[in-house]
Order: sequence, then structure tokens, then C-alpha cells
Amino acid sequence: MWWYLLVRAEAELSPQALQARAEKGLYMLLWLLLIPAVPLAYVLLKWLYGLTLGRSQRRSMRQELMLQARRHERRGEYVSAALIYAEKLDDVEQAARLFAQGGDYLRAAQLYRQMGQQEEAMRLYERAGQPLEAAQLAEALGRAEEAARLYQQAGEPAEAARCLELSGRALAAARLYRQAGQYRKAAELLKGLGMHQEAAEMFGILLRGATLGHDNIEDFYTYARYLQEAGYRAEAERFYQAIQGLQPHYADVPQRLEALKGEPAPLPPGEPSPVVKTRSLRDLLGSGPLEPRRALRLWVEVLKALRDGARPPGPLCPEAVLLSPEGRLSFRAVAPPGPPYENELMPALGGLLYELLTGSLEGLRMGKRPSELVPGVPPLLDGVVRKCLEGAYAGVEEVFLDLKKGSRK
Repeated sequence: MWWYLLVRAEAELSPQALQARAEKGLYMLLWLLLIPAVPLAYVLLKWLYGLTLGRSQRRSMRQELMLQARRHERRGEYVSAALIYAEKLDDVEQAARLFAQGGDYLRAAQLYRQMGQQEEAMRLYERAGQPLEAAQLAEALGRAEEAARLYQQAGEPAEAARCLELSGRALAAARLYRQAGQYRKAAELLKGLGMHQEAAEMFGILLRGATLGHDNIEDFYTYARYLQEAGYRAEAERFYQAIQGLQPHYADVPQRLEALKGEPAPLPPGEPSPVVKTRSLRDLLGSGPLEPRRALRLWVEVLKALRDGARPPGPLCPEAVLLSPEGRLSFRAVAPPGPPYENELMPALGGLLYELLTGSLEGLRMGKRPSELVPGVPPLLDGVVRKCLEGAYAGVEEVFLDLKKGSRK
């Protein structure tokens, strides 16, 4: 055995054996070095390809896509061209332009909004039938009146009212707050305008069917104050007494009741009243036609109220238009008096101006112009009356434009 081990040791230590072992180790080391070198070489080759052939290929692919998009555009296929620009070429500006040109206003609006072009996005949202998004953009741009119009289109009267309130159009805002069921807010605006009677009536809608209790005592107290400010003394006193019966020392109710007792009692029947009551335009016409300037001024006030959103609850006629002693204008419901005071607004406005200028509608039935009956009526007003009666104006704004043009001439 020892002889075998000695011979084997001599064979392993021979020069040939040592050389074979060295070569084997070298091969193993080479393979170990090649393992990480292969992926590194792949990455290097890929990078070199991207710098040379790959870049050229991508450029040619982009050019081909652009040619394809232009072919779609020349054929009038704007949406197809826009999709290529948006999804493959990443050209948002061209895509937005082509979406709008192709009638896809919603996607165009979204892209313009993404680019920060809010004005164009607002316009396209409206065209796409998305007034709510358009209204939000209009409000962000500080265009309160336009935002109000768009919110109204979107069926959001409360938001529209809020924007009108911000723009200073309190009367129109109050009308929309009422439409939205926010009677408290509408009453506050009317009170701020000095329309105390209207404010009291508006707040009263809030309490219809309600019974005074501890949970709504504040609302009834506010309503009593509105009534007192509107001059409805007996009604205010009745509500204050009901509140005092529930809570004897609520707020300043005792002091208000005491103050009401100290107010002068109503005058007996037949006694002349020192207070000038609200009158209708029919009352003003009782002594004949108004001076042309005054007639036009009153008629323009009616136009302004209509522009601000006020609407008579029935036909528009001299009986339906009320003037307070302070000159505030309001409307009331009356029985239909007949043509031209019917459902159509423009003919009714024409009849109203004719009657303010001439004192009656007799001349209208005979086909006479106001200037033929009353000296000093300018021909401009003859034309305005005629256009209103014919329904030639699309709305109140067109009447104002006509009056402005005529006044310049």
C-alpha cells in the first residue's frame, strides 16, 4: 500500500501534471470573468445601437407617424390625426387643436386644461355640453357673471346665485337663491337692497307649515324682525307675543314689543295718511301720458329689473309694475288685461312703452305711432315700440343696444 501511495505522489508532482492543473485553473478563472462580462457587453451594444441605428430608426418611425397624421388631417379625419399626435407623438398642442377641429370638444378641452389654457378649455367644455366644468373654470378666471350663466345651465342655481352675488347683481342672485330653495339667503339680499316687504315675504316662505318651537324660535324671531322692518306692525307684534309666550326673555323681544306699543296707531278710516303708498304705473297714468323723458326712464328701469332676473308672476302691464315711495320697482300678479299684455314679453314691453308715452292703447289700435299723438316723442322710441310689438328683439340686451345706438345718433 505504501508503495502505491509513493508512486501516485510522484506522478502528481511531475511537471506534466502540474502544467495540466495550472491550465485547468486558468480556464476556470477565464469562465468566471466571462460570466459578468456577457451582460455588460449586451448593455454596451444596446447603448451603441441606440446612439446610431436605433436613433435613426426612431426618427424614421416618428416621421412616418407624422406623415400618417398629416394624411388623416388632409382627408378631414381630424380625430384620427389627433389620436396619433396624442398617443404616439406626445404632441399635446397639435392633438388639442385637431380634437377641437374634429368636434371632439371634450377631449380638446381636457388637453387645453392640461396645458394651462383655461380660457380655451372653458369655451370647449361648454361646447361639449359640460357647463359645470366650464363654470368652474370661469369662476377660477374671475369671470363671475359668466360662471353664473354656466352654473345655471348646469342646473346649479345656488352656485349661480353665489357668483351673481359676488359680481354685485344682488337682485338676480336673490331670484336664483329662491329657485334653489335658499329662502333665507334670498331674504338677506332683498333686505340689503332695501326691499323690506319682499324680504319679509321671502323669509315667510321658509316658515310655511312650521310651528313655533324651541328648535326654530330663532327663525320665527328673524321673521318677526323682517315684518317689523317692512312695516307690518300687527303681524310682527303677533309673532313677538308668540315668542314671548314660549320664552319670556328671548333676545330683545320685550323691548321690541314695548317699542311697537309706543308706535303711533293707524289712522282712522277716511283720515288722510301722511305716508305715500306704493303705486302702480297705472296709477301714474291716471292723469294722462307721462313726459317722454320720464316715461323712458321708468321703462328702462323695468328693462333693468328684467335683465337682473326679475319676472312678473303674471302678464307684464302697467297694473303689474309697482313703484315704492323710494323709487324701488317690483312686480305683482294681475289678471290678464288682453293684447298686447299677454304671455310674450317683448310685445308686452312695447305696449307698456306705448302706454307710458301716450296714456292709453287707443292710438295703437288705430295704428298710430306715439310721436303722432304726443309732441316731443323722438322717432327712436317709435322704432323701439314697433320692434318690441313685432318681437324683433331677441332679448332685453338687444333693446339696450338699440337705445344706445339711437342716443349716439
